[in-house]
Amino acid sequence: MDEGQNHLYAKFSLLKFSCISTLLLCPSILGRTPLISCFKPYLQAKTHLNDMQLSLTYSIGTLLASFLVPYVICTRDKQLSLRKIFQHTYCLLAGCFLCLIALTVRPFPVPLTFLILCGIFTGIRLCGQGRLPLCIRTFTATLCDAKTCSWMASLHTTFLVLCVGGITYLLAYHNAFYQWHWVWGGEVICLLLIALCVPQKLPSMLSYGVKSVYKCAWGLKNFPSQFKWGLAIIALHNLQATAIAFHWSDFAIEKNIPLSEIYKLFLPIAILELVFNPISSWMTRTIKFTVIHILSVILILLSTSIACLSSLSGRCSIVILFALGWSFNHVLSYSLPALLLPKKQMPLGFAALIGWTNLCSALGPYLYSLLALINNSYAIANNYIIVLNMLVWIPIASRKEAL
Repeated sequence: MDEGQNHLYAKFSLLKFSCISTLLLCPSILGRTPLISCFKPYLQAKTHLNDMQLSLTYSIGTLLASFLVPYVICTRDKQLSLRKIFQHTYCLLAGCFLCLIALTVRPFPVPLTFLILCGIFTGIRLCGQGRLPLCIRTFTATLCDAKTCSWMASLHTTFLVLCVGGITYLLAYHNAFYQWHWVWGGEVICLLLIALCVPQKLPSMLSYGVKSVYKCAWGLKNFPSQFKWGLAIIALHNLQATAIAFHWSDFAIEKNIPLSEIYKLFLPIAILELVFNPISSWMTRTIKFTVIHILSVILILLSTSIACLSSLSGRCSIVILFALGWSFNHVLSYSLPALLLPKKQMPLGFAALIGWTNLCSALGPYLYSLLALINNSYAIANNYIIVLNMLVWIPIASRKEAL
């Protein structure tokens, strides 16, 4: 086989991998905050939990899921069967939605409901924001260089966000916010069918056998300072963006905006990400670590725009900043470990990145709920976040030359 044929075969293999990996990653949208936030009012009405309790269950579930993420990759076995991981993940996710149906059909005492929801959210977040992204990102980084990783991130993110935006728009258009048990039932059927259709010839993935998951994935001592600083900014963006998306309905209710109107904003966010993802990938390859500073500025602008949600200009700015922020976030989630870490350390790098960002995602919704409870307003709670983002910029500016 000559050089031209080898190049053609490599392109075909990459195209095939792109399609398969995107389809396998698609069910992760069921564990993303924008879609979960859609059934928050329905779940709150059916379980009789107040806003603080429901936010706490989501935060605890995401927190537990974040601590479990490193254990997916840090095992004593050297080979991880991707087919088994995907099948187990889809079945676990289907089981979580079956539990949601049971929980809303037959009421339980509030303490028991609280514990069950914590377990359900742990499973949903572990699958949607932990196991599926971790396996796909690590496998992509071991096969491809940092440049290809950034473009693969653009492909995956664009497809997933378009799915989320399209689904939320259809749910809002058909006013399905009070028929979630039927939606969850459809999701269970789809997940089980996907589990049966996972390709048999998926390769195995090398794990990084370690004795202490905490020291390697959570201690961060073995990672370079640039990686740790980039991880911190990405995690802060996850905290803020996840909290805003989870409390989307609360901001709307406080400002007397119809839920069906506010949830339709997820579709233009998805469409804009379609445009911003290639731009983010190009910028990440061109100016590399400087995009972390851009993401920190987006944090300040995003929290400021939430105060103007009632106006058309405010909503437009939120849509643009949400899309731009998540574009940089998702591209960096693929390319930061591939850019700064050696291949043998990349599995742990991805595990640490996903674990810490999920940890901040867990803290975000509860932090907003706590601040809103203390101040009796989500708008005032958001003002505290604006101050926090501005304070974070101070050490970023002081470290600019070092980075």
